[in-house]
Amino acid sequence: MKNNLWAVILAGGKGTRFGALKQREKLKGKPVLEYSLSAFESHPEVEGIVLVVVKELFPWAEELKIRYMKIKKIVEGGRTRQESSRAGVFALEGEGIVLIHDAARPNISKSLIDRVIQGAKKWGAAVPVLPVADTLARVESGFVRGFISRKGVFRVQTPQGFKISLIKEAHNRTEGGNFPDDSSLFIASGMGEVRAVAGEKTNLKITLPGDLRFLEGII
Repeated sequence: MKNNLWAVILAGGKGTRFGALKQREKLKGKPVLEYSLSAFESHPEVEGIVLVVVKELFPWAEELKIRYMKIKKIVEGGRTRQESSRAGVFALEGEGIVLIHDAARPNISKSLIDRVIQGAKKWGAAVPVLPVADTLARVESGFVRGFISRKGVFRVQTPQGFKISLIKEAHNRTEGGNFPDDSSLFIASGMGEVRAVAGEKTNLKITLPGDLRFLEGII
């Protein structure tokens, strides 16, 4: 591949909190997973997609591969997000850039993908973030016990971009851990700094059924 720029889409979750495999849930008549597939399939710089899914979704993933030509590999997810990310990343060969994205964030834009790509190319690691606007309270036993300054506090999103060799080494250094995303894993590994780029308010994550209905209104 010319630039060796890949997207790893993580759709290996069991949907415990959601109550079903949300990858296949319909969002305005279209499966949630297909929104992310469409975004990366249509992006001119993305040359290949690694799809990470639970074992029971392999037959469906093979069907998707017929319609989304950039899907080059389908791999099974692990018990944790970190294991699933590792499986996707180590399916890649050579040097280049990888964008790691949660399929539970279906409403991603080309401009967001562009910013992450540019940041990863320049800095080696880049993630989209949004500043926290709400007041942050510390609650114990149902009562507000204090407040936390929101200065310098941001919400982290995906896709997160890395140079392939760097994120592979970060995974090797943190193997067996249980980090919530790749940016926290990368920093904990000591591989270097992560560049923050502007996220998007509409790049919401589906966790509960109500999130799906809320996104329907936005889309």
